Amino acid sequence: MTLYAISDIEDAIAATRALLWPINGWRWAKLAVIVFFIGSVSGTSPFQFGGTGSVPNGGAGVSGSMPPMTGPVPGIVWVIVAVVALLVVAFVLIGSVMEFVFVRALQRETVAIRRDWSAYWPQGLRLFGFRLLLGAVSLGIIAVLILIVAAPGVIGYEGVSAGFAVFAIPVAVVLALVAGLLNGFTTTFVVPIMLLEERGIIGAWRRFWPTLTAQWKQYLAYVAVGTVLRIAVGVAAGIVTALLAVVVAIPLGLLGVLGAVVITTAELAAGGLIIAVAVIAFVFAVTVISLFVAVPMRTFLRYYALLILGDTEAEFDLITERRDAIRG
Repeated sequence: MTLYAISDIEDAIAATRALLWPINGWRWAKLAVIVFFIGSVSGTSPFQFGGTGSVPNGGAGVSGSMPPMTGPVPGIVWVIVAVVALLVVAFVLIGSVMEFVFVRALQRETVAIRRDWSAYWPQGLRLFGFRLLLGAVSLGIIAVLILIVAAPGVIGYEGVSAGFAVFAIPVAVVLALVAGLLNGFTTTFVVPIMLLEERGIIGAWRRFWPTLTAQWKQYLAYVAVGTVLRIAVGVAAGIVTALLAVVVAIPLGLLGVLGAVVITTAELAAGGLIIAVAVIAFVFAVTVISLFVAVPMRTFLRYYALLILGDTEAEFDLITERRDAIRG
């Protein structure tokens, strides 16, 4: 049995080359904008939630733990939280629509952000709702698990708390894997069906499910090989971005040194301004570089998935012409 997850790698490279070569700066720039909203090369979420570290002891007589918060939370804190939440929601919403814009661009081999945004924002809104619901359910279950683990310890039954932790950790891991697969398969395989047949999330999943169950070995291979490809592509993108960042850092570093020299002459404002310009320019340049580096990587990964989808079910093939041209 031919595993499409392996045989389609070369075809995905050929499709990516056909779209992006010879280099068209305007096309790459528009694809970079799309990549900015749909996420990193590896396909992971741009938002990460980390725990808080311990607070070091500041000296004799000072507790090493944070004192409990008392009194009302300042209004500015709520404003900041609300603004950040709105920005995150807006980013996810735009990214959901951009998923359809990206797939259509690969299908037509032309990038038309405004036209395709106008055409597919309703479907993007459905994808946004699905992602929001999936995230809320996942976070809700994790919150319940944390509560179950923490509550016994709070009331003095640490042994019970440890026992619940042994149960909760594997449950949380399995939940993360299931949610990741569900979100990944929806974005990678269900979105093209939504676009091709003008269906909603549920209708597209109903269409895709018989193919997924009938060709489960192919999709299991895709999960395994695709994971390796994403890691390899992510590492390659990181290396290229780092090398180009060094090139950019040389002139901007000299500019920063100039700012430091100006500061030593008591021109604090001018020197500080020069250093600030150098830092901002460096951050902006590295961001743009990383996006342009991600364009061929993201294009390859999505073409790879579209080829597998079309090979497992011809009715779902969005890139028939490009497939035929590649395979002669």
